Amino acid sequence: MKPKDMLFVAFILAVFGVFYLLSLTGKKPPSYPADSVHMAAKTKEDCKVCHDKGKSNPIKGPHPPKDQCPECHKMKTVESR
Repeated sequence: MKPKDMLFVAFILAVFGVFYLLSLTGKKPPSYPADSVHMAAKTKEDCKVCHDKGKSNPIKGPHPPKDQCPECHKMKTVESR
């Protein structure tokens, strides 16, 4: 392999490496509590009972489309000791 080709491959790997590291530093969505109310929620309508605009715990600030909550938010796990 020519030195020029090796330099190109190294550059591409470095770019992917930087993108990978940046993806690890992003803010992750908060987990939801492992209580009976949240464990029972299966659909977006279940979430909107409390988290829709004007409800007891509305979603604040900018938020991506709110139609698939469990895609981003995961159940908070209880660590065993």
